[in-house]
Amino acid sequence: TNIVNSCALLYCNVSYFSNAVKDYFASLPKEVKAVLGCELHQSVESVDSWCNSNSFPASYNPPEDTIKGNHGGELVAIRLKFHSRPVNQEILDQISEHYGTLRFAAMILTLKGVEFLIVTLYLLHTEGFTCRNIKILYQISMLKYVSNLPIIALGDFNITSKVFQAV
Repeated sequence: TNIVNSCALLYCNVSYFSNAVKDYFASLPKEVKAVLGCELHQSVESVDSWCNSNSFPASYNPPEDTIKGNHGGELVAIRLKFHSRPVNQEILDQISEHYGTLRFAAMILTLKGVEFLIVTLYLLHTEGFTCRNIKILYQISMLKYVSNLPIIALGDFNITSKVFQAV
């Protein structure tokens, strides 16, 4: 497939932002405009350092501490040469005030003059539509509503289409 004139995005659940994953991301062809991931399990400093040194402005939501270590770490990183910007911090603060700690990463990408949100998320597996997972969906819904932008959301939803349809 020829990706030169397309908008190639890479999404993956990496389980851990290891050196092998970092090397793989760094080796991606320049036509890959964005890297989105979840379950990075790394500090903001570690992910920001890699993104900055590889010319990927990013939005990274750090993992949540748990009894067993941590959970999560969502990333949207868009190559420097493409027109993108972070979501306004006031909007993110407003969402956080209503729904608690944010559990997604998002940036605004402009392609061919059209601005849209690009979001990555991770819904907790085996839970279905629990309060925790619904809160994440509400956070993203509020982001779309407040920003008034179209949205592309990629993630590890961990919920079957059958369960989504039953709601």
